[in-house]
Amino acid sequence: AAAVASAGGGGGIRRVRPQLEGEEEFFLVNGDTIQFPRWDALRAARQTTDALAALTLRHPPEGDRFTPVYFDIDLVTGFGNGTGEALMFAGSHVISRRVFDHLPDRDFSGIVEHVYIPVLADQRERLAGIVDDGLWFDIGTPQRYLAASSALLDAHVRADSLFHATASGQAAHSTVGARSVIEGTVRDSIIWDDCHIGRGVQLERCIVGHGVVLDEGSYSDAVIVRDDSRIPAEYERVGDLVVRPN
Repeated sequence: AAAVASAGGGGGIRRVRPQLEGEEEFFLVNGDTIQFPRWDALRAARQTTDALAALTLRHPPEGDRFTPVYFDIDLVTGFGNGTGEALMFAGSHVISRRVFDHLPDRDFSGIVEHVYIPVLADQRERLAGIVDDGLWFDIGTPQRYLAASSALLDAHVRADSLFHATASGQAAHSTVGARSVIEGTVRDSIIWDDCHIGRGVQLERCIVGHGVVLDEGSYSDAVIVRDDSRIPAEYERVGDLVVRPN
């Protein structure tokens, strides 16, 4: 089984417990990452050690801030301190259904801070891991989202840009979603579905949300979406659109 969690990770899987607890194990991956986990290796690592979970670990980018996960001979020895090599948790793991025996009985909880750290501290369970330094991106900010899109284009797309089969027009080093039409100049940008970028428009390093229609204007390093009452009032309004600096 597979699951994507919210509510702090632990709270998310607690919400879908009836769908998961009938399985021996399930996969969990952070929704704000792009990664290609080695699921078979994770499953094997957990089952071989009968661990509560097996985590994907990686060597951190130079200068990045992270909570070190210590890894020694196939097992995680601690978060923040421990023995072995200090690595970074990549946000993908395979988890035994025993996790429900350890989850707090509340809507919001973090699976690392409220399950993994306590079970290691009192030695109730083991945590396994594998090291994978393959393609991985944190897309939790607009800048990181754009950087990930650019890197994936470089790695996997032979052409300069990636267009959905129903999109039309031309763009430079960009991705364009379903039914979108590009008539203006678009560079190093991400255009979602059902957009129309008119002839008088220039976009560079922009993220354009679903259904945006732009007839004129030059934008760079911006997130452009349709206006919505839930968007804070301080963001710049341009007609029925909201333009947020990246």
